[in-house]
Amino acid sequence: MSHATTGTAVVIVMLVTTFLMTLIMLLVWHCHWILVLIFTGLSLAVECTYFSAVLFKVDQGGWVPLVIAAAFLVIMYVWHYGTVKRYEFEMHSKVSMAWILGLGPSLGLVRVPGIGLVYTELASGVPHIFSHFITNLPAIHSVVVFVCVKYLPVYTVSEEERFLVKRMGPKNFHMFRCVARCGNNFTNFPSPFSGTNSSIALGLTSMAGYITNHSERERELAFLLNCKFIILIRFYSVEK
Repeated sequence: MSHATTGTAVVIVMLVTTFLMTLIMLLVWHCHWILVLIFTGLSLAVECTYFSAVLFKVDQGGWVPLVIAAAFLVIMYVWHYGTVKRYEFEMHSKVSMAWILGLGPSLGLVRVPGIGLVYTELASGVPHIFSHFITNLPAIHSVVVFVCVKYLPVYTVSEEERFLVKRMGPKNFHMFRCVARCGNNFTNFPSPFSGTNSSIALGLTSMAGYITNHSERERELAFLLNCKFIILIRFYSVEK
């Protein structure tokens, strides 16, 4: 039974690896289709031979890894389904900018020194959690940044293209949207808002970088950096 179980698991891993390698050759390495076809054909010729052999031993214990794989498939499907539904809820419950602008520059609260990073999966619009925050707490930071982290199918993202920043509303609202873009180099690539001085300084510079007037840009950057050294806090949009 142990040999049948191990054999089934190993062969399935070999097949999955071949299919993933084919996708990498096509989408990442952009190899010629003939080279991809040769690699896939030779690999499947060997692996399908092994796979056909282990199919005869499914009733001898080979069913164990299949049951485990099916259980993990159900778990991952439920997780993916919940993630999609949560994103759809955030998309349909976004707060309109007209409502935000109607609150005035103070947003109806006391603006205290500091930068508040509101994490959201939305790349546009104001998340619903923000309206809950400003209607239940008496104060908010003088600068509010809606942060959205996106992972791109590339190895790494250069520092010049890592942060996409734009202002939200009039200048005196001091509200920004920052889309932080990451590559798939997880070993050497830190989180865009990991708390390191270099990452924070780069993000704050990007906030003022789109201002064309040099003197206005310097004043805006000085204001942001002054807030940064006072306090830095995050708010996560987790619905309960």
